[in-house]
Amino acid sequence: MIPNGAHLAGNLEQRAKQVAKMKRLGFRNGVSDLFLAYPSNGLCGLFCEMKKPAAAFPGSAAVKRAYSHEQRRFHQDVEDHYATAVCFGSAEAIKAITDYLSPPDRARAVITELEQRFGSAA
Repeated sequence: MIPNGAHLAGNLEQRAKQVAKMKRLGFRNGVSDLFLAYPSNGLCGLFCEMKKPAAAFPGSAAVKRAYSHEQRRFHQDVEDHYATAVCFGSAEAIKAITDYLSPPDRARAVITELEQRFGSAA
């Protein structure tokens, strides 16, 4: 998990000090919550932006607003070499990770064909 999100507590001065400390530590707005540093399907890793389940938002406009401009920009900046996903709840995150780690359709078809010919490797 990337320690990039923060709950800022206290008065205005205390929050300003927390933000300044976070910036000194290299925190950047928009960086995804989770990063899977494992290459798969020609990509170097998977960035997942975690959100609460879509059902918890009061309307579709609120769901769209939950994915900020900074988060969208970060995903655009890394998408040439990394997979990205916005996951509304753990079930979507599990699906995104499973899909990322699964072989692409063509490779899956070849594996299936080889298993039919020669039997499963498992």
